Amino acid sequence: MSNFVLDDKKCGIQIQLETVIKEINHEDVELALKEGQKAIVLFESSPPEDLLDIWEDVKLMISMIRDYISGEYINVEWKVITTISAGIIYFTSKMDGCSGLVPFFNYLNESSILRVSLKIVKKEFSEYKNWLIKS
Repeated sequence: MSNFVLDDKKCGIQIQLETVIKEINHEDVELALKEGQKAIVLFESSPPEDLLDIWEDVKLMISMIRDYISGEYINVEWKVITTISAGIIYFTSKMDGCSGLVPFFNYLNESSILRVSLKIVKKEFSEYKNWLIKS
């Protein structure tokens, strides 16, 4: 997994994210998929403005979780799936107004969490995109 660092130190968001991903379990990953799919439907015609530049990647994050759960894409570490799931759960919790993960992130905006999640798993996310193209 990639090790994203900012100014030779881990980004504060990454440190919080690493704490949260240790707590993510299979039920949380399934929740990320379910809530992520709802978000795609809800925002498809008009994604949140601060996510416009990464909206396609957010949809691919949800796709990666779906393909992992279904067993179609298994060439990925559990930590990658939990990292992506944490970002999606935080993003969707802002829509619902509740989540067990929210206190861990100190009310950061969802754009920051999703962007750091993508940077942490950059290499693996690229591999997933390549796998999709070949499939």
